[in-house]
Amino acid sequence: MLRSNPAKKVAFITLLSASMGLFTANVAAQEQPFELGVTKVSNGDVVSYEGECFKAKNSPGTWEAPKSGSWFWEQVTCSNDTVEPPVEPEPPVVDPEPPVTEPEPPTTDIPSDVTPFVLGETRVANGDVVSYQQQCYIAQNNPGVWEAPKAGSWF
Repeated sequence: MLRSNPAKKVAFITLLSASMGLFTANVAAQEQPFELGVTKVSNGDVVSYEGECFKAKNSPGTWEAPKSGSWFWEQVTCSNDTVEPPVEPEPPVVDPEPPVTEPEPPTTDIPSDVTPFVLGETRVANGDVVSYQQQCYIAQNNPGVWEAPKAGSWF
């Protein structure tokens, strides 16, 4: 049947060859590495060269190095390249430091109506206000002259 009509034979071979080309193009998982002076390619073949991928056009020879803008090559995306937009890292959340405020120093000014307490000498009654070691105290529970004023004392 094909021997009798050469035109049908050429049409069949052309159609078969085009179909096979489409099939192999879809089956190919990766580009073939291009080695200058060695690798033979046909139009439509995709090669990788110096980290980039190119599709052959206009019948490049083995000495036509793939490059962008070339008559023989069209730069394409490599099959293993996944183009993802760069992700900007979010700046860390930093709580601002609260302003440092120095504590107010205790006032050393003792009011004039407060009695300075002298251990062993000062006699006080309940409710009297005395100063001792730059602090003020209110007498309670009848302290004696030897009861030194201090915070948390019974007197």
